[in-house]
Amino acid sequence: MEPRAFVHIDYGASEEEIRAVEDLFRDVGVEAEVTPGIAMFSDIPPWAIAIAVELNPFLVKLQQLAAEDAYRSLKEFIRRARDARRMSGAPDGSVEIDDAGSEVTIKGLTPDLPDEAYRALVELALRELPSGFVGWSPDRQKWFHDSPDGVRDLG
Repeated sequence: MEPRAFVHIDYGASEEEIRAVEDLFRDVGVEAEVTPGIAMFSDIPPWAIAIAVELNPFLVKLQQLAAEDAYRSLKEFIRRARDARRMSGAPDGSVEIDDAGSEVTIKGLTPDLPDEAYRALVELALRELPSGFVGWSPDRQKWFHDSPDGVRDLG
């Protein structure tokens, strides 16, 4: 099954930025519908990208195209997403992935996260987690899961 992504970026994005994000997905062979749909409430908001995709097939596609480890492919994709949005002139933001295969959202993905964060992320069993979000703790150097049941470290 070919992955399909639904992508929202901030309302302030230009047509050129929308095309750049569409091109990013096209380049990795993923069909994506990219639309402005994130309201930012700040004087100088960072750019934002929210992706709804089934994560495992998406990672497999990235890995096939890059012929490298899944974590490196994901990190490179996130770097390219940042580069596609840099023309906005807004402060750097982050990418969020809503895994359609589970009820978990991965927040705060940036190319500045260490390789170990990406390595650990692709090994997480997201489908086993209750709904909530996953984020990286730079202090603990671990992913954590925040759900209605509370916050706990992963891995």
